[in-house]
Formats: sequence, structure tokens, C-alpha cells
Amino acid sequence: NPDDRKWFAEVVDLKSFEGKNVSFTFKTSSGPKSNNASDWSGWSEPRINSTEKKLRIKKSNSDNVILITVDTLRADHLHCYNYARIKTPFFDKLAKEGVVCKNAFSQTHITLPSHISIFTSLYLKDHKILSNTRQELAPDIVTIAEVLKKEGYRTAAAVSMKPLTPKWIKGIDRGFDRFFSPSKIERRAKKTNEDVFKWLEKNYHKKFFLWIHYFDPHMPYEPPPPYNGLYYQGDPRQKEPNTMKNVIFKKGFHSKPHDRLINWLKGVKDFDYPISQYDGEISYVDAQIGELLNILKKFKIDKKTLMAVTSDHGECLGEHNIFFAHQGLYDPVLHIPLIFWYPERLEPEKIDGLVASIDIMPTILNIVGLTHPANIQGKNILPIINGYQKELNTELYGEHVNHTQVMIRNKKWKLIKSLKDRQYHERFFIKSGNEELYDLENDPDELNNVAKQHPLLVSQFTNKLENWLNEKKPASVSDKKTMDEESREILRSLGYAN
Repeated sequence: NPDDRKWFAEVVDLKSFEGKNVSFTFKTSSGPKSNNASDWSGWSEPRINSTEKKLRIKKSNSDNVILITVDTLRADHLHCYNYARIKTPFFDKLAKEGVVCKNAFSQTHITLPSHISIFTSLYLKDHKILSNTRQELAPDIVTIAEVLKKEGYRTAAAVSMKPLTPKWIKGIDRGFDRFFSPSKIERRAKKTNEDVFKWLEKNYHKKFFLWIHYFDPHMPYEPPPPYNGLYYQGDPRQKEPNTMKNVIFKKGFHSKPHDRLINWLKGVKDFDYPISQYDGEISYVDAQIGELLNILKKFKIDKKTLMAVTSDHGECLGEHNIFFAHQGLYDPVLHIPLIFWYPERLEPEKIDGLVASIDIMPTILNIVGLTHPANIQGKNILPIINGYQKELNTELYGEHVNHTQVMIRNKKWKLIKSLKDRQYHERFFIKSGNEELYDLENDPDELNNVAKQHPLLVSQFTNKLENWLNEKKPASVSDKKTMDEESREILRSLGYAN
């Protein structure tokens, strides 16, 4: 048919081949063998196109990387995560201009192990840092700082608490040219920024990797003026009725009252007061992030800097009878903010899929054009950011301090299995062998344990947990040291040890 003798536009959907190395062979035919016509057919100019948005990434990894970890920051206490009361204009700016991971979760509830997971893209069971005690990161485990240092980045860290320093955790400084530590047990974000700004002034003209850790939202919540009065007026010790009477002041892994917490809230009768001070600490940190953004703009490097902002864990503010602390594997403790800000390269977006803390390292490296180490457990979420996939993680795992509990979750269900006994206080006791199953869609506050109603689901999740626990990963040896009295006192003052 002469009318068919023309070019036709053909489209082949390659979605099913995403992430695979494939070869394409283009074949044509001119109809059945009985066709004696001299017609012929062929392909011309095949192309691979994407109708999705594209990531504006240069081939060279010449831009800067800043990783900010804000201690004890719940995702649901930021305005950009739909918390209406708080004022966090700089978090809001990062979220408006960046990629917001709505469902990001930490792999644990405690500071040091969580940071090691972020830096190594390994679960606690594999990097072996299971608590905040003094220990050593195995020398065969590669950190993100080591990768970037090898690629020619100048590197620096500025932390705000002693248990994140090289004197406490040997090996955490691997890959860093400079490591700024507090002179005391902890310090304000403003003091940490002083070290950051001085270092940037000398190094901003070369590509760099900078890790900044802010400690302020950690208990006790004592924001400086004017942040202590942003969300509370009046005397909390004169309020009636007393809404603090059911609060239990017992902290960490011991049975004695924690003096620092008792003194901080001594005589307070209004439960909203500590919540308001927690929010005040977050607004204070937000302002310090604003100062950092101003410095980047001053040095004209704001448009060539990737910034990832997250937290090591959240905080319980009365949920499950846990007050002003981070215990258990419930969502108030594990649900964290995660924002990637790179306005010249990343289009603003909100990601709904599950994302883990261990995904941060490979994602940062891939955004700046680098290959992540082979023996990691996190996933590069760049395909989600690019719009090529909706989610990569169908399930996430988590671990409680010293392997007391383990957890598996998807978007609908969460199973927590207790492996050891541990008493937080008389209203919160972890009993070995306990199983907690929550329907997160219908019970987002995790109040109704439905494990007995769904034995098959519990069994399926348990099998997955056992397989995960038995997975063989790179060997690592944790050099646990005897706890001296100075270490005990530091952890005691932070609420971690008796």
C-alpha cells in the first residue's frame, strides 16, 4: 500500500529494564514471504528519552557537600513536616527548595550508633557500635569522609557532644582533615558554628565535605532567650490543674531519678512547658542553620553546595509513657527529617517512599557523581529523586541499644520483637520474647498491639527478621574498652548511664 510507505514513530517502554545493563537489537520484516513486492522496512535514529524530570548534575564532582545532623529532632516538630505551631523559616526554605523525604527513619534510637550507620551505610549489627560507650570503629569499615577525602575533598567535622569525638569513638575521624570537638561535655550550636565559619573562611575556595552536628534539642530542653519564650508565656509552676502529675522522672538504663531532669522541671505543673522548650530548642537550631546559609551566600558557594539535613533519632514526649527521652523503637523516636538541598541541581520534591538513614551516604555520593563502596547496605535514592522510581525500600529494619529489640516495618505494618529484658521504669518494661505488631495505617500512634490477631503476619515478619540478622556482611571488630569513671559521668550527665 503506497499510503504505508512512510516513517512511523514507534515507542518502546523501557521501564521494566530500569537499573539493568541491557543490549537492544532492532529487527524488522516486510511481511510474509509470499509478498513479492519490493517493500522494505528499517529503524532510523533510535533514541532513549525520558518524559520524567531530569537531575541537573554535572559530570565532574566539583561541588561541596555539607551534612547536618540535628540531635534528637522529631520530624513531626518541624513546620515543613506539618507542625503548625513552630517557626522554622530556614528548615522551611530548605524544604521548599529541596527534596523532602516524608517517610525517613533512623535505624536506631541512640546517638552514636545512629551516626555510625549514617556515615557507613551499615546496620548496627554489622558495624558493631551498639551503644554510646567508648569503643572503636573497625578499621575495615569505610566512611563517607574517607570516600570524599580520597576524591580530593577537603574535609572537616564540627560536633557538639563528647561521645561523637575521636577520643570517645576511635575511628570516627577517619577521612577528616580537621575535627572540631567541644571543650566540655556539650556545647551550643552557636559555638559549633564558630568553628565551622572559621574553617570555611580558609577552605571555601576548594571543594569540601563538612559534617556539622547540633546537639541542642536533646534533653534537658533549655533554649536561650528569646527562644525560651517563643511558645510559652507565664509561670509553669503556677498552672492548675497539674498536668505533670503522671510524668515519671526516670531516665535511661537505671532506676534512680535523673537529677538533671528533676532539677530542670522541678515544680513545673504544666505539661506544655517542656514541649514548648523543646520547640524553642528547634527554632534556635533553625536560626543557626540560617547563619550557615548566610555564610555560604557570603562566600558565593550556596549555589554549588549540596546540603543534606537530618537527625540521628527523634524523641518521646509522653508517648508510651516515655517522657523527654528516646527509648523503644516507636515512630516518635525513629521518624526523622531528611532534606536534600541543592537548588541548582535538584528540583523541589516531596518523596513519599520509605527512606532509611543508611541511604544517606550512597545518595550523597551518587548526587555528586561518585560511586559508593560496594559493601554497604543502604540504597541510592537518586532514582526516586529523578522520578524514575516511586520507592526502593519495601521494608526497613531497626535495632535497639545493645540488641535489646529488633524491628521490621513497611508502610502499613511494624513488628517489634524483644530479645532481652530491660526496664526503663515501672510503666515501660521491655520483656524478652514480647512481640508488638502495629497497623500503622489505622493506628499511627502504635497504641493497639494486634500481634495475636495476625499470627501469620507475625510469623512472616519474624522469618524476614531472622534472615536479615543472619545476613553476612563485612567483618568488623568492636574494641570495647573498660568504662572509666569519667566516661560514666559524661554518659550519666547526658542521661545514658548510671
